[in-house]
Amino acid sequence: MKEPQEFIPDEDLKRFFLTETLFLYLSEKVEQQEYNRLRVLYKLHKNVHDLLFHLYQCDLNTHYLEVCEVFGFYFVEKEGEKKKKHHMSARLYAYTRFIQQIMKSKSMIADYLLYSAGQLDELERIASIYYQKDIGQEITREEIFPRKGQVKK
Repeated sequence: MKEPQEFIPDEDLKRFFLTETLFLYLSEKVEQQEYNRLRVLYKLHKNVHDLLFHLYQCDLNTHYLEVCEVFGFYFVEKEGEKKKKHHMSARLYAYTRFIQQIMKSKSMIADYLLYSAGQLDELERIASIYYQKDIGQEITREEIFPRKGQVKK
């Protein structure tokens, strides 16, 4: 199987990442240093990757069942043989619908997780080739996920 760099030359891939930064962050200036633009893009891809990883690892089936069984419905009145169900709260119902939609798209989340991991690997490789820096080690977790009360730079 061919490696990604065998399909696209490194210079074209670097240009693609720098252009992608301008599309995603319109406030970024073209004059800004290329490495800083790649750092911004890496942070964004790292955030997306972490979110997808948490969604993929979360056991939503048991969570959904617990929410539905404990809080989902309560019975109000009896009409003949049937009991009429009422939702406990509209917000809780919307939350359970959201969990259902995420559970349905688990395979798509896995596909995008692989894609984002590939993007991170390629960004690290391009940074090491052109700037001789390890972008993955240089960016700290606090820089990606600031602590409570800390302002993002």
